[in-house]
Amino acid sequence: MDINLGKVDKNSFKESNAVNIAKRAVEKNNMIKSYFSEMDKRANLDGQLTILVNEFERVTVDVQIKGLPKNFGDDNNYFYDCDTKVFNVVKEKVTQNAVVLFLVDTINELVYYKLLTREYVLSFNIRSEVKKRVKFSDKDIFVVEPFIKNVFGYIKLLNSEVSLSVECLTIQHILEEEKNTYVEEYKQVYKRGDITGYLTAFLNKTPVGEATEVYLIKMEDGKRKEKMQIRVKEGYLCVNRSIQRTEATDSDVCNILYEVVLVLKRPLLFESAGVPTFLVKENGDIWDLHAERVSKVW
Repeated sequence: MDINLGKVDKNSFKESNAVNIAKRAVEKNNMIKSYFSEMDKRANLDGQLTILVNEFERVTVDVQIKGLPKNFGDDNNYFYDCDTKVFNVVKEKVTQNAVVLFLVDTINELVYYKLLTREYVLSFNIRSEVKKRVKFSDKDIFVVEPFIKNVFGYIKLLNSEVSLSVECLTIQHILEEEKNTYVEEYKQVYKRGDITGYLTAFLNKTPVGEATEVYLIKMEDGKRKEKMQIRVKEGYLCVNRSIQRTEATDSDVCNILYEVVLVLKRPLLFESAGVPTFLVKENGDIWDLHAERVSKVW
């Protein structure tokens, strides 16, 4: 007698295994928190992950996880015929978050990923197809820090009308690493067209011989350069941008300062030519102060 009851088949175990392998991979360095589930009821997605900055959940990424078949190619030329639902999530803007497709080799416990940017998804030219072939290689193996860098870079593009990139992890490393040099060693942390931003942190001796930390930003536009010091005052940070400047906008500078605030965990007042312009709070809120210089006859 046949009874119409659901069974736990091999695919159920494969799905659970793929989710568990992906979860272990993304949480390996305690820089990402996963919220995956093979029982997730959200249509077209298998959960989310959040990227942490100073233990705060900073960026949310929607996730689809697929277990790879036993044979998915060779000689570093791999493929997977993927259901197009997850691509249509991006194409139809169902979510405002970045979307990642994890492809899990359950035999070798390797996780590959594709960041489903709009450009990548539109390249499939999806109409009514239910499957599209995803090609990938060993270059797509999941590694925590490069993955975070790629996601942060895409998030900036996703929420901006212009193409720009901020090297969030580089900024974090510059500010958190032990400082034992008195030399300005700049590293590039920002790029928008011809505008490039650099950051350095080093030790400087005061007249009484004490060593204090110095933070400097350098902006370049291909023709001119300008420097700004991030001054540490009681309880907050302060930057005053000179009137002698490059083509970089105040927003360019604040894109860097926003990341600095999140790392140093102090609010920052940004002044443009002496006029208070932006206040960046510890939680990432940015206040446009709309300040005007007032002259009064006493």
